[in-house]
This record gives sequence, C-alpha cells and structure tokens, in this order.
Amino acid sequence: PVLILQVSICASYGVWLKGVTIRGHGEQPFMVDVCGGSMVHMLDCTVEGGGRPNVDGMGGAVGVRSDSQSKSELSVLEAERCSMVSGSRCGLQVVGRARAVLRHCRSCGCAGNGWMVEREGSSLAAWECEVSGNGESNVFVGWGASAALQGCSMQGSKWGRGLRMYGSGSAATLISCKLTGNKESNANIVVGASATLFACDLDGSEGNGLTVAGKGSFVTASATSISGCQESNVLVYAGGAAVLLGGCTCNNSKKGAGWRVHGSTSSLTVHASSAKGGAQDGCGYSEAEGGRILYL
Repeated sequence: PVLILQVSICASYGVWLKGVTIRGHGEQPFMVDVCGGSMVHMLDCTVEGGGRPNVDGMGGAVGVRSDSQSKSELSVLEAERCSMVSGSRCGLQVVGRARAVLRHCRSCGCAGNGWMVEREGSSLAAWECEVSGNGESNVFVGWGASAALQGCSMQGSKWGRGLRMYGSGSAATLISCKLTGNKESNANIVVGASATLFACDLDGSEGNGLTVAGKGSFVTASATSISGCQESNVLVYAGGAAVLLGGCTCNNSKKGAGWRVHGSTSSLTVHASSAKGGAQDGCGYSEAEGGRILYL
C-alpha cells in the first residue's frame, strides 16, 4: 500500500492513481486538487480525514476545481471503486469549470456534504455509488451546475437532505436512485433548480419526501415512490411546480398529506399516481392551500 499526504495537479497534466491512500494532515484545504485543465484517474483509492474549509466554504477530503486563471480549460476527475470519507467539509467537490465521473464510489460520514457540485460549467456523472450518512446534504447541486445519477444511494443524512438543489440553471437527472430516511427532506429542489426522477425511492424522510419551492423550480417524477414520510410526502410551494406521471405513489404520510400545494403560483400535475392515507387534518389523499392541482 502507498500513503500519500496530498495531491495537487495543475497545468494540463494527467495522472493515474491506483490502490493508494491519500490521508489528510495539517491545514491543507484539499486532499486531491485538480485544476488548470488537468485530468486525474483514480482506481481503488481511499481518501480520508483532514482538510478544512477555506474562506469561501470549499475544502474536504477530495476537491475537484478549476483555478480562476483557466476558465477556458476543463479539469476532470475519473474515479472507480474509490472511498472519499470523513472530510471536514465534503467528500467530493466539483466547482468552477470541472467535471467528475464516478463509478462504484463511496462518500459517507463527512461532517458536511457528501458531494458538492456548484457553479455553471461544473458537472457530475455517477453510477452505483453510495453517498449516505453525511452531516449536511448527501448531494448538493447548485448555482447552475448539473448532475446525472444512476443507481446511487443517498440515505440517512444526519440533519440535511438526500439531494439538495439550489439556484437557477441547476439541473439533475436521477434514475433508480434511493433517497430515503434523510432528516429534513429526501429531495429539496428550490430557487429555480430542476430535476427529473425515474424509478426512484424517496420513502421515509423525517421531513417531506419531495420539496419543490421557488419560482422556476420544477420536478418531473415517474414510477417513483414517495411514501411514509413524517410530514407531507410531496410539498410544492412559493411558486414551485411538479409533475407526477404514471406509477408514482405518495401514500401513508405520518403527519401531513400525500401531496400539498401551497400558494396561488404553485402547481402540481398528477397522472395515474396515488396519495392515500395522509394524516393531515384527516385528509387521506391531498390538499391544496391556494395552489393548483391538475389531474390528468
């Protein structure tokens, strides 16, 4: 086994790392720093411990970023069967003009977010990864970034969300993902962000299952289960909009409704989906508080 204390790759270099442990120490904000149009390939690696947030909130066990001097170049991290854990800020950060491609990776037990993808030009693609049990949100996508996740697990955030999306232009597609048992909500799409969910599981949040809020925020879900949450299974408010297509189930809310739409500018469109057994005000199905629900 090889132990490395820090990796920094800049200026269009390419690096392969296989079977190494990268361990944090001291005050450095990143364990792996990829910038300036560089590319790093990681296979069977472990990145653990250390790192601290710097003044703009960045830092953690693995950071992927472009530097401010090279906005025209794309920095890339490709990782397979890697573990990125116990970061002081996050396990993985993709920021600026950067991209991360992950397969069978794991980011659990971070004090902050598991993964952060933020700012226009940043993107994340992940297959069969686990991002669970982190302190804040397991996955954060914001400020115009994009993500595509398939077969990923985002469960059990300690005080945040399974997926949090924030800001106009932020977009994500999730296929066959599991977002269950998170503290605030399993998926939180706000302030102009958008998401598409297909065949996902959003059951059993301590808050809402799916929250869509803010003008321009939009979610389309199909063949997705959003049931058994403590509050409402689906909450749309403050100008948000959602479409539940065939095969969505929003049943057995513990304290809320199957779906709730609040505010005259908020809307929910429902096709061949169910909302049974909600507890709010004795309502077993749904309620609209000034919002619009359209049944197709």
